[in-house]
Amino acid sequence: MERFAERSGAPFLFHAATGASPEADLERLSQDARASSLPLASLLTAARPATWDAAFDVLAAALPPDRASVVVMDEVPYLMDAEGAFEGTLQRAWDRVLEMKPVLLVLIGSDLSMMETLNSHGRPFHQRGREMVPGPLNPAEVGEMLGLDPAPAFDAALITGGLPLICAEWTHGAGIWEFLRAALSDPVSALPVSAERSLAAEVPQQVQARTVLSAIPARGSTPHTARPNSSRHGPPEHAGPRVAPPGERRAPTPAPRYPCRHPRPHRHRHPHPHPHPHPAMTPAQGAPFRGTLCRLSRCGEVFPRTL
Repeated sequence: MERFAERSGAPFLFHAATGASPEADLERLSQDARASSLPLASLLTAARPATWDAAFDVLAAALPPDRASVVVMDEVPYLMDAEGAFEGTLQRAWDRVLEMKPVLLVLIGSDLSMMETLNSHGRPFHQRGREMVPGPLNPAEVGEMLGLDPAPAFDAALITGGLPLICAEWTHGAGIWEFLRAALSDPVSALPVSAERSLAAEVPQQVQARTVLSAIPARGSTPHTARPNSSRHGPPEHAGPRVAPPGERRAPTPAPRYPCRHPRPHRHRHPHPHPHPHPAMTPAQGAPFRGTLCRLSRCGEVFPRTL
């Protein structure tokens, strides 16, 4: 976007938020104004505003009134808060001062959900902007940019995702493996960094995805079949036949229809040969298991199952 503003020939200001603190972002705005091509950028540099409300007023005064200009604000989600204070300040500045100037205000953010919220119904900036979601480069554009034939261009599009930042690191005419060796050996290359940021944005740390995935038992077992030998429930009551002492003769006793003696009846067909009265404890078909723990209220009984 900064290159687009440079090629337009219009005076422009490019500001990228850091999210460190409001004071740090405002200080960064003054530094970006010093490097901008606005004719009156010195106003914003000398004023050093302490709030975004004052910053937008000074910015409006620095914009030329007789020619078009461009103001680009990148990483806008860093400036947005839960209370919507920045959105309200932006709405007031646009309605009162910025809209009167021939300025193109571009707000950029990689978080699609927050950028959609900025222009959604009920928010202060609603219907004051037009949403544009730039898509990735298609295989034809990737092949033209990298100088590749059609077949390698498709592979390059799959590897880079069509992202221009990653494609810019691909040497013109280089092969796929040559690019992968160079990109994966550099920890700050756009390919691994973009993948890491995408995962961090889609699966934030508070979701604890690694903890959830590591809690899933392996080999198709379930949490119910993983706890048949829990010590807090004592030894299984139906773990096996009792060994009679020498000389004692015992008549064989028929196995009960329901290993668990809970009075609740079984109400529908069971996929296994030995139905159990609690369908919620039915293990998955084909899963290896040796016993199942009845977890209904005040039951806590362990009963064996057959494959």
